[in-house]
Amino acid sequence: MKSILITQRFIENTSYAEMREALDSNWGKFFNEVNAIPIPCLSEFYIEKYLNLTDIGGVLLSGGNDLSIFSQDKASLLRDKFENKLIKKCIEKDIPLLGICRGMQIIASYFGVPFEKKEGHVGTYHELNFIKDSPYYNCFSKKREVNSFHNYTIFETTNGIMKFAVSKDSTIEGIYHKKYNIAGIMWHPEREFPFNTTDISFINQFFKL
Repeated sequence: MKSILITQRFIENTSYAEMREALDSNWGKFFNEVNAIPIPCLSEFYIEKYLNLTDIGGVLLSGGNDLSIFSQDKASLLRDKFENKLIKKCIEKDIPLLGICRGMQIIASYFGVPFEKKEGHVGTYHELNFIKDSPYYNCFSKKREVNSFHNYTIFETTNGIMKFAVSKDSTIEGIYHKKYNIAGIMWHPEREFPFNTTDISFINQFFKL
């Protein structure tokens, strides 16, 4: 069985100058349904040692924290620095990389995709359409409602980034790179109860589990 590295939310404890990394425990429940073992990824551990493990099936960039282009707090800055390095290494080593919410945003930012602030995308559900000619169309139905917990969205693609899921207001909710083994979604599969079988199918297909 393959292992999937998963990055964590950065949390600054200012009372005694400690930067913590944490992961929603729902990811453990979600990975019980996926054909892989999750490995929480520590930013201060050498990336190469993680990526040289023989059973690594890919990297998942989880949600949480704003990008540093939206917030200059220490946690956002440190996480951006770490995940940008991780994206670069995954490209160099041809390791599958999937971004969830903030994870999709950091991928889009890495490839120079512009963002816009958009109201009505926090704490709600909205309907998506999936693009028929995209590589992940077979995982999803033509339409589906997904959760939404973000303030910043993208409306266009560039530098090899392509779209595969779009909401009614034309915001792009699913992306992939036409050259590299990279994809991202703006909804949180770990926050669905019960978990959506199409999300499980998508992750299994993307990482070839």
